[in-house]
Amino acid sequence: MITFSGALSTSLSPSICGPTGFGKSTLASALGTQACAMGFSVIYFNTQKMIAQTKNQRIEGTILKFFDKIAKCKLLILDDFGLTHLQGQQQLDMLEVIEDRH
Repeated sequence: MITFSGALSTSLSPSICGPTGFGKSTLASALGTQACAMGFSVIYFNTQKMIAQTKNQRIEGTILKFFDKIAKCKLLILDDFGLTHLQGQQQLDMLEVIEDRH
């Protein structure tokens, strides 16, 4: 059995799936709060807002710093992942985020 702190100490990438209203966002928030209480670094994003922020960071010339910050956090929570189709640079940015974390 893997504990929550054990999962954070490894390279697991859990997914929380379920129908609308199931409580996925609430559960993700609770896990993020628990991780913070345990001393782990956490970043929580609505996926679409993170994609918009990558665009802004790219315009400002700070995209590498932004990617580095995401890569260094112990727990990255991407809420509402997969609700919209990513295009062009958005796909590349998401790939960068995922690859940097593994």
